[in-house]
Amino acid sequence: MTMPSLVTNIQNKGYVEKLKKNYSVIQQVTNQIIEVEGPPTAWNWTSDSSNDNSGNDYILNLYKKHLKVARACSSNIYNCPEIPELWNRAYNKQLITYKALNGETNPIGVSDCIFCRSFPMQLEDGTFVGITFFSTPGQVLWGKPKMYFTIDVNGTKGPNKVGRDVFFLYMNHNDSSGRILPYVNGAINGSGGGDFSQANTCDKDKSGVSCAYRVITEGKMNY
Repeated sequence: MTMPSLVTNIQNKGYVEKLKKNYSVIQQVTNQIIEVEGPPTAWNWTSDSSNDNSGNDYILNLYKKHLKVARACSSNIYNCPEIPELWNRAYNKQLITYKALNGETNPIGVSDCIFCRSFPMQLEDGTFVGITFFSTPGQVLWGKPKMYFTIDVNGTKGPNKVGRDVFFLYMNHNDSSGRILPYVNGAINGSGGGDFSQANTCDKDKSGVSCAYRVITEGKMNY
């Protein structure tokens, strides 16, 4: 094995372990919230374009309370001086450029601003976590109300690439168990369709959006 290959393998193993850790932590925190607030079917959230975000703020504060948060946006990504490196490109403040697994700069159909429309926070270990709400009426992702988690397992460090250090998880509002699941198909904005049965976007020549599924189920980056 050549030295570059060895370094890559070591880095990939680190990304795998960090994703598994964050996946477990988010599930544990969700379970803790459920113990007090009841099942997600009873949670009150609205789309992030709603004029009333009180339900969203309440849920966000619950996650912030249980997660080890170093920095958090007081609003969504469009107004986040607390984490300036994640600001939207439109404000000329975005310092991190995210790419798809295949190297394209349009990994999820919204340019390279993968935290757009989310409410981001940075954990004490450096991980970026963005929470985005989709609800009825108005904002529905593939016909199922849910909230999704954008995770950059090493924060400001590279490669800032979907499928390497960036992954997507979600929770279905209509599932009372509160299971956190990895995306397995399609783009995060819904343009890829709603079939969760195929892990078909995780390959070196694709977007990498479904890679959380492969990493969690296979325990390695076999791509």
